[in-house]
Amino acid sequence: MTEMGDLPPGGPSWIYDTGSDYWTNYENGPRRLTEKERRDSENLKSDIDELKKSGADISVELFGKRSDSVVGIPAGVAANSKWINFYSQAGYDILTLKTVRDSYWEGWPLPNVINVSGDFAGGFSFSKDFTGTITNTFGIGSPDPEKWVEDVKENIIKNLPKGKVFKISVIPHPKHKTREDFVGQFANLSAIVKETGADCVEYDLSCPNLSSSEGDVYADPKLTREIVESARTVVGKYPILIKVGYLDNFGHLTEAVGNIVDGIVAINAMPAVVKDGGGPMFPERGGKAGVCGEALREMGLNAVGQLHSLRQKSGYKYSLTGVGGISGQNDAIRYLDAGADAIEIGTAAMLNPLLALSIKKALMERCEK
Repeated sequence: MTEMGDLPPGGPSWIYDTGSDYWTNYENGPRRLTEKERRDSENLKSDIDELKKSGADISVELFGKRSDSVVGIPAGVAANSKWINFYSQAGYDILTLKTVRDSYWEGWPLPNVINVSGDFAGGFSFSKDFTGTITNTFGIGSPDPEKWVEDVKENIIKNLPKGKVFKISVIPHPKHKTREDFVGQFANLSAIVKETGADCVEYDLSCPNLSSSEGDVYADPKLTREIVESARTVVGKYPILIKVGYLDNFGHLTEAVGNIVDGIVAINAMPAVVKDGGGPMFPERGGKAGVCGEALREMGLNAVGQLHSLRQKSGYKYSLTGVGGISGQNDAIRYLDAGADAIEIGTAAMLNPLLALSIKKALMERCEK
């Protein structure tokens, strides 16, 4: 059951305009807060400040930098400074720029975000109503690097408040066909990200909206290690994170990269067939779409539990960020109790602009008790 906190009467009001395409949302940015949302936001911030004064602390050390809290935003819809700065002001302290490439890529047209019902065991179907589970099928559209690099330097890094951690998610362009080019692009993109002043780089090794094998890299431990080792020759000790999908057993992956990555983010949206009536939607996208939100929660918790156990058993030092189906304080607590050092909120963060603040307040009250 969804746990979305105080939503507007009549149901969720999307921050992201689901009726417009990715590039329209890119240019327009998030919707404005209502007057009530602004008042409630200020009240929550005031409550959090009082809890800080009383000694409640939910900060976390990540990659040599202190984040004011464990609450973050994943590589989802935050595609530029308009979005990153919005989520920063909304209380998210770990901020991820949506995945970018080394040259322009259009991505997928509408539909990108639709409500779906069902689960990964029984399948998914289109739903007219919000269920807590959606498709996240953008196709990783990316502006030219000149555009996103300038935006990051001038409009994000210069404005980043103290207590925030900022990372950039990257993936090679489909033009890189050979294995050598594909591996090399992670190194090249890492160098660009490092030069922007971002705190770390995150490799999208698990995009569910790609019909090519680049969306399954995390399932290939040898290739994953090759990518990270190649990048290390270029960026040295600069923090490298990998974002993975779900595996029944993460043992081979951690054996390959557990001692050379600085963080693992688990899990990404997962590919699934979505039916409308009798037939599958998205035939031009390989017949599947990335599904995220509530349906991911138990898989995400399982992944975090596995990765935490493997980290403890083998003495790995990677940070662990839990993602998938977090829609309120109870979900956040479950992920943290499973071993996550931090959490990131995707689907629910597209709906409730007060969510990060309400979760932070609840975690601080729990900490105080």
